[in-house]
Amino acid sequence: MSRRLAFTLVATSAAVYLLGFLLDLPCRTSEWQLDAQLENLCYSDIPKLFVERGLADGVVPYLQASAQGAYLEYPVLLGGLAYLAATVTRSMTGAGPDSSTTVLFFDVNVALLFIPFVTTVL
Repeated sequence: MSRRLAFTLVATSAAVYLLGFLLDLPCRTSEWQLDAQLENLCYSDIPKLFVERGLADGVVPYLQASAQGAYLEYPVLLGGLAYLAATVTRSMTGAGPDSSTTVLFFDVNVALLFIPFVTTVL
């Protein structure tokens, strides 16, 4: 693959990725309230994982259950990435699962998921 083609593919893909993030802005500003997610068509499981699967509390996916007794049911690589994002989020805020921390967790996931996205494009 030529460098020019690779650049074009990555640039186009990055623009589409950014557009997807921008489409989620109504949910980010409403701090992922369910009504806003359904109304604006920007539902995401990512904020729910942070709270409901215990990632905000430092639960290790697949090895520990959340306080509600639920284990992470997502594929292992995605679970590892979510755990990394939760660790980064907790280190940046030092806080538990409040609404602003959940939004930051989503943003960290978007940034981390961009790496395998570009790798797949290439």
